[in-house]
Parts: sequence; structure tokens; C-alpha cells
Amino acid sequence: VLERVTVPGPELAVRLQCVAEAEKPRLRGLVLDSATDRPIRQFKARIMMLRGLQGNRRIPSERWHEISNAQGQFDLEAAGPGIYTVQIAAPRAAWTWSEEINTDEDNDVVIKAHPGGRIAGRIVNAAGQAVSGAKVIPLSRACGNRSYQTHLFTSQHGAVESVEGRFSLENMAEGFETLKVVHPDYSFAVIENIEVRNGQSNGDVTVTLSSGGTLEGHVYDVEGNAQAGVRLYVEDMCGSRTHDEIGRLASTLTDANGFYRVEHLPAQPCRVKRSEYYRHQGVVSRIAVPKDNETTQLNFGGEGVISGQLLIDGKPLARNKMLLGDPYDSRCLDLVAYVMTDAEGRFTILGAPNERIGLYYQLPQNAQYTS
Repeated sequence: VLERVTVPGPELAVRLQCVAEAEKPRLRGLVLDSATDRPIRQFKARIMMLRGLQGNRRIPSERWHEISNAQGQFDLEAAGPGIYTVQIAAPRAAWTWSEEINTDEDNDVVIKAHPGGRIAGRIVNAAGQAVSGAKVIPLSRACGNRSYQTHLFTSQHGAVESVEGRFSLENMAEGFETLKVVHPDYSFAVIENIEVRNGQSNGDVTVTLSSGGTLEGHVYDVEGNAQAGVRLYVEDMCGSRTHDEIGRLASTLTDANGFYRVEHLPAQPCRVKRSEYYRHQGVVSRIAVPKDNETTQLNFGGEGVISGQLLIDGKPLARNKMLLGDPYDSRCLDLVAYVMTDAEGRFTILGAPNERIGLYYQLPQNAQYTS
């Protein structure tokens, strides 16, 4: 850290001292075929850290490791001391998580791959017609490798497509599976607690897709002018608490008149926000609940005005950023807006809701908000 550096000034020389990093612990194990106890030579593996040890807060990579080993062994670098589990994906076998691996104990694990079971069924629309081209995604294969992502679909790994409304998922892990079904012409559907047993087939799954709801409206700037070319993101409220892209349902651009429209959204609370919302003034984030087969109006700005003057000890606070909403958990509110006070500390916010809501100003000395 260099303090009191003047600009312009003499040529600056910075000396960095090399510090040797401690060798990272390893995760080792053996993958066997459950029927023969013979090693499986070709498989993929990825790591999940359940909790760190010795103050370690590093996060393991999300990538899969391709492994080819005649003895069925894997040897993976951990992201520092911790409690881990390893997921194995082998051909013609169910994807399997290992038992917990403690890097302080340096113990190898043995993972036995089972053939798993089968999930099959139909995808139909509200009229009972077969839907082809729908992607059926199993959570056990598409969840993230963070401990808080085990209930979130972070990819489409292991997905199959429906043909004439029929789908079949082979080699599914024993237990209870969750499926997510997506199709561009419908709202997605999630089906939980589908029982899977090794060597058995569950062919009684029927998924009905609805057309979903529509959100539309206009985006205005802080002065009430329609804004063209604004990128809006629609997010699932659960996913957006952890990672925006994981919870993203749709994105759109406003047209020349500042108008946007997003279709086929699920009938559940959604957060709609501007791209890089923290850089803009005016209404930047809203929450809405789409309704099946209905269109919901959701404007950013427009009608509804809050105006006033910001005074500190009787003196106007000029050129100061203000926030309409909650600075510590804005995801819980229907609306979030930013505005700058003018030279006399006056402000106007367009598009304010007809309800009680917090109004905050920014403390210049520490960039935090206070009401």
C-alpha cells in the first residue's frame, strides 16, 4: 500500500517481495464399478467445498476435470484446507458424490458407481398437447458446486430434449430428484421429489407447461424522458440472492420509445433491474409478480413524485446522492431509485410508489447511507 503519492511526480518504483505459498492439500480417491469392484478408467470429477478449515475462504474452481487412469484413481488439488466432497460422472453410471473428505486427515475415499435408475414421462401444454423440444434438466447434475448452490440450477448439464412430448433420463442417482423443464414458448416448470431407485424405472412423470405471464412498460430517466436501448434483466428472487446469472430468467432492451416487453415468465415474484443499476439515476430496480396469461404493467419512472430539499444543520447538502429504498437489502423492496441533489440540495424522484418507503442520503466521508 503506497500512501501520499503525488501526481504528477517522479518515476515510481514499486518493489514486491516474493512470498512462497504453502502447498495446497490434495483430494485423492478411487472410483469402482459397484457390480464388479473393478476400477472405472474414464470419468469426470468436480469439487465442492462444504466448509473451510484454518480460516481458509478460498473457493474451488467450477470446472470438471477429465480423468483417465487405469487404476480408477483421481488426485485433485483442493482450494486450501477444508471439508470437501467430489462428484464423479462416469459413462453408464449415475453421477455420485463422495463421502466427506477432510484435508487435515489426508484420507483417500472409495466411490462406487451404480447404474442408477430411470425417469421418464411426458411434457404437455395446458391443452394437453404434446410439447417437443423441451429441455428436461435434472438438478443432481445441473446444480452448482458451492454448498449454497445445491438447490439451484446453475447449468443444463445432463439435460435431454422431449420428442413428441416424451423424455427419458437414464442413470439417475438413487434418491429424490428435482427436474426443471424449459421451452422458449412457455414458462419453465420445476417438479420436485421424484423418487429414483437403482435398477428401476419411474415412468409416471407428467409435466404441464403454461404460457406464463408478461411484463411490459416504459423506462424513463430522472427527468421523465423515455430512454431507448436500456438493458433490463428479469431475475428469480431466490437465485439473485447468490449470483445474478444463476437467477436470470430473461433480458431485454427498450425500443426507441423506451418500451420493453418480456413474455413467458413464471407466476412468482421477479426482480427487474437495469444493467449496472448502481451507475444510473431514477428508478433502477422493481419487483413484480407475473400472472399466467396476463400482462402486468411495470414502469421505471413516470407517475408518482417525491420531491424535497436535503438540509444538514439547516444548510442544503448539494450534489449528494440519495436513495429511495433500503440500502442494505434493496431486494426486499418493490422499487429502488437513485437521484442527485442540485446546488440547493433539492431533489425530485419520479415513479415513486404510493406506499411508505425509506429515503436515504449518502454520507460524504464514508460513502454509506443514512436515513
